[in-house]
Amino acid sequence: LPASNASTMVLGGAWARTVPRELSKRLKVPQLSPTHTRVKIIRWLSPDGSSVVSYDPVLLVECSPDLVTEAFRDYKSQTIVMMVDTQDEGDLRIHRNFGGNSTNEWLDVGTELGIIDDGEPIDGDWLWQAYKDEE
Repeated sequence: LPASNASTMVLGGAWARTVPRELSKRLKVPQLSPTHTRVKIIRWLSPDGSSVVSYDPVLLVECSPDLVTEAFRDYKSQTIVMMVDTQDEGDLRIHRNFGGNSTNEWLDVGTELGIIDDGEPIDGDWLWQAYKDEE
């Protein structure tokens, strides 16, 4: 493991072992396919300040039509709703301007929405999974 993501414990002057440490993560609009460029936040499924663990649903988003190629869409401007869950643990801290349920505006992939804060420094972007929402 890289030094920034591990702790080395010294016992009695001897190296004992290296154990992984989880660090806080930036919560960004995920790129759900190689062609995907934008989302609209429909609603937050985990509220600001809530404690999240792996597989907790965080966001419900409407994806731009470029999520899939035209051959896989029912019509050219079709958008797809996706539920996004986290693979990280900590307290969800949503940036103020994204704290409402719906942004009603398109946000670019990579836009920072907040952090998943576990009390440690931020060392990268969050890990996530997404599923087509069938509501």
